[in-house]
Amino acid sequence: MSSAARPAHPSPPHPASPEARRWPALLSALSARGYRRYLFSLLIGSMGFWIARIAQDWLVLELTGSPSAVGLTVALQFAPVLIFGLTGGVLADRFPAGALVALSQAGVAMIALTLGLLTLTGTVQAWHVYAGALTFGFLAVIEQPARMRVIAETAGQPRIRNALSLNSTGFQSAALVGPLLAGLIIATLGTGWCFMINFATAGIAAYTLTRLGSNSESRRSAPGQSPLRQLREGLSIVRGTSEIAWAIALAAVLAIFGLGMPALLSAMARNDFGTGVAGYGMLSAALALGSVGGALLSARGTKALRLRHLAALLCALGLLLALAASISHQLIFMGVLSLAGVVTLTLLVQAPVLIQLSCPLTVRGRVMSCYQLAVIGGQAIGNLLVGRLVESIGARPALLICAAAIVLLSIGIGVAMGRQSRLRLAVGRPTFWPRVRIVPSAR
Repeated sequence: MSSAARPAHPSPPHPASPEARRWPALLSALSARGYRRYLFSLLIGSMGFWIARIAQDWLVLELTGSPSAVGLTVALQFAPVLIFGLTGGVLADRFPAGALVALSQAGVAMIALTLGLLTLTGTVQAWHVYAGALTFGFLAVIEQPARMRVIAETAGQPRIRNALSLNSTGFQSAALVGPLLAGLIIATLGTGWCFMINFATAGIAAYTLTRLGSNSESRRSAPGQSPLRQLREGLSIVRGTSEIAWAIALAAVLAIFGLGMPALLSAMARNDFGTGVAGYGMLSAALALGSVGGALLSARGTKALRLRHLAALLCALGLLLALAASISHQLIFMGVLSLAGVVTLTLLVQAPVLIQLSCPLTVRGRVMSCYQLAVIGGQAIGNLLVGRLVESIGARPALLICAAAIVLLSIGIGVAMGRQSRLRLAVGRPTFWPRVRIVPSAR
């Protein structure tokens, strides 16, 4: 790949304002008022999302008794991204990103209200849930690239890494608390009330997103360009910038083989550990706890990002999942799952940061739509694959297969990146242990 499309460099540092000095480095993005409002909307909306997500998965399992049906439901949520995902990036670069995310959240509220009423009245059927998941997927086509622009526009380019880390911390904190609340609500009030709570939280999030205000960094793409030409421009930047292309490839492997957890964890809670919906909530919370840790580590980090770091993290994730597949004690399994969550979230924070810092703001929606296509579309494929594997051979063998695929593909991508960059391994001879380094190949 050529490097014709030069990475966008971060804005030069500006003198810290009194507002910025109020916040520690770990929370530096919160010095921007618009980002604080955005983060509030994320927290409240994500809490309702996770409560409804657990309710949705459990409702499908109760209605059908099939783990593959859970995988199908999750796949339907992500399938529209496979077909229309790139068009969402064009929309994000042409229209106000905050308005697009607010519109999407309003749609989520309507889906939740419909499923809540159907469930509370006892008339819900599996196809209702499938239809709601598919509609949610079409809203995600609009929302995901626009959300990435909102983060950059409200926080500002110099704070983009911290803003993305806080975004992930907020989402995963909700993922930690949400499943536990969902298990409690389902056990005491019933599944329908989970959807009604999501209706309320999505409505609040949508309103908050309309109050973000304007930002000087909210630059739109050239208005005279046709959508098709804009799409081709975004794709050419992805193809021409090796940092972006390889980061997207690594994210696709992660999404297909490492993010298909709903079918795996629900089946393990029900069949392997025998702990039911409460156990499913605990397993989901353990994964989310590690994810919060990974997001916080990313927020504190100051070292420059490298593609080889992403490949190494992906390989480490595969090894952790292989270890988890061999553990039969639930608490120990949850501990390893938390470590896997740390690695997973570190990858999901570092990859988009590297991508966003490698492209101009005016094309960021289109470039990030390619990343979202890899992640969300990969999850659609992965959830179908994992659901079928769980039904055919069981949860543990399915987890082991996914782990092996991650390890092999991460090593393969790492070797390909090294060859493209003319790198090789150099082994030194210290007194105790060989020192391995990556160095340029001899010409």
